[in-house]
Amino acid sequence: MRNAALALTVCLLLPAAHLFAQQDSTRAAAPSAEHFSAKQAVVPALLITAGMAGINGEWMPEINEWGSHWAFSADDYLRFVPAAGFLGLEYLGAKAKHPLRERLAAGVTAFAVMSVATYGLKGIVSEQRPDGENHSSFPSGHTSFAFLGAELVRSEYGGAYGWAAYGIATGTALLRMANNKHWVNDVLASAGIGILSAKVGMWLLPWERRLLGWNKNKQGNVAVVPFYEPTTKGFGGALAITL
Repeated sequence: MRNAALALTVCLLLPAAHLFAQQDSTRAAAPSAEHFSAKQAVVPALLITAGMAGINGEWMPEINEWGSHWAFSADDYLRFVPAAGFLGLEYLGAKAKHPLRERLAAGVTAFAVMSVATYGLKGIVSEQRPDGENHSSFPSGHTSFAFLGAELVRSEYGGAYGWAAYGIATGTALLRMANNKHWVNDVLASAGIGILSAKVGMWLLPWERRLLGWNKNKQGNVAVVPFYEPTTKGFGGALAITL
């Protein structure tokens, strides 16, 4: 029963990558992700609706029971991987559709939308976590952020990069449940919030580009300077961006 519940959750989350991936094969020179389409909101809207329908319903508690005797905190770090990939895969050889400054603009906008939606709902819904720690279960901030990054990676790089990012995001969601921090409905809604927030970030990019007076054909420069402090034995770095 636990394995069936786990498999069902994966099947509910991963199809988003497959449905969106179909757009990549027909993408024109101008990134279609920047152009609003109601169809693009269907999948995240369905995930959010399904998640909200299960508030306080304790869907599939088998998953939480399965993970109630162990703790694996990888989800605290995995959630950042897709977003980091969105910003940095270009420097590992992947072909990006936007220069770094535009990726930063879209990412910051998406993160702002996600934060308002996620933490606003936490305060309004006040659903108790499976482990009883507090009443911040719905929705999952970790999952929202992971799927935000995954959708940005998919829209920016497509193909295997998108699949990998969605796989990591799904793993983050499963770990949040296995660590007894969220119910199934929490992560379903959060996936939808993250995906939709990423889309809003891309939809608003043309407006931000005009507002900031950016020439789309002129890319900024980026310089990263690492440093080591022997006294404190600390590592750090300086990032300079010319827009």
